[in-house]
Amino acid sequence: MAKIDFNNIDEKTKGYIKIGIIILGLLVGFLIILLVVKLFIGSVVPFDKIENIMVRAADQYMTKHEDKFNKSEPYETIELNVSDLVVEGYMKDFSKYTEKNVMCNGKVLVIRNDENVSYIPKLDCGDAYKYKELVETIIAPENIVTADSGLYKIETETPYYMFRGEYPDNYVSYAGSTWRIMKINEQGNIQLISDDHKVNSPWDNRYNVDKKGIDGINEFEGTQACRLKDNIIGLYNDEEYITKENKSLLIPQQLCIEKRSSKEFDNTGNKECSKKSELMGLGSIYLSEFIQSSLDSNCLNAGSWACANYNYLTKYKYAFWTITANSDNSYQAYFVDNFAKVGTTSRGAYIRLTAVINGKINYKSGTGTETDPYIIEPITVK
Repeated sequence: MAKIDFNNIDEKTKGYIKIGIIILGLLVGFLIILLVVKLFIGSVVPFDKIENIMVRAADQYMTKHEDKFNKSEPYETIELNVSDLVVEGYMKDFSKYTEKNVMCNGKVLVIRNDENVSYIPKLDCGDAYKYKELVETIIAPENIVTADSGLYKIETETPYYMFRGEYPDNYVSYAGSTWRIMKINEQGNIQLISDDHKVNSPWDNRYNVDKKGIDGINEFEGTQACRLKDNIIGLYNDEEYITKENKSLLIPQQLCIEKRSSKEFDNTGNKECSKKSELMGLGSIYLSEFIQSSLDSNCLNAGSWACANYNYLTKYKYAFWTITANSDNSYQAYFVDNFAKVGTTSRGAYIRLTAVINGKINYKSGTGTETDPYIIEPITVK
């Protein structure tokens, strides 16, 4: 390889080389400065990435501190302060991720349903960024109505919110399916009802000694569970329907399973809820919930055809069971087919599942319309 004789390079070329060396030196110096700034000051990280850092840190913390879980309980929420995650080295102080004039604080809620765990990061950076809970979005004052379809605040001893009417904007996307929001209780938990069908089933099909036939027994629980309960449990355990990640947001509930007469006019739910089931991950509606969803003043009891009016729960293609049995006999239960009807438990109808979701999950997107539903997704560490 021939050597370059710099003595023979003209002055103009030497000038270009000098300029190139100066530029290269400046570039190297700039890169060194950037490296120093990154090491000693930190780099600005987008807020959603900071939330991901919080979640990973919380997962690592809980892996080390599994004793913080109370495994004797089927469901729990644990609150972790970010300061604890920083002290143990699972993440840096917020100042390392944000601009100099942005002050942040935060915590992570660890949600456990049995062995299924998810995380809810609560990052508060003042005017720059602050988390918003889904339940806060739904029950915002501007969303509460006193007439027509929408969200009503029900003033009882324990106030709650309920969607009523024919066309409320209460759509939710959860676990790969479309659901509707029914109610929000005093703890801020959100009750959903599925908007699709999964299983056509009898309420029950056991031999009934009173009828001397396979007409079913209208006891939800007893010596043996009814077929409706068996199928609800089966769907809960079907990971193709409800994945482990999605189960982490479910709050187990005792279902309202007391029977009621077709002549009963108390639609507050007090009758059905005077008897509760064991804890269940999913459920089905009881009769009063269907009646309460109608805005027709002539919807008075199970026999009122007017309950089909101004009621979004009738906007369903198929007949579906309620969890409520008829107290007038041992073989009938209530189902909805435009309006509430009573039928032999051995007949077929679809199971329309209900689920109660932790309302403290962060709002992601959506306005609740059919084309723009609220999004419910667990945050887990893969």
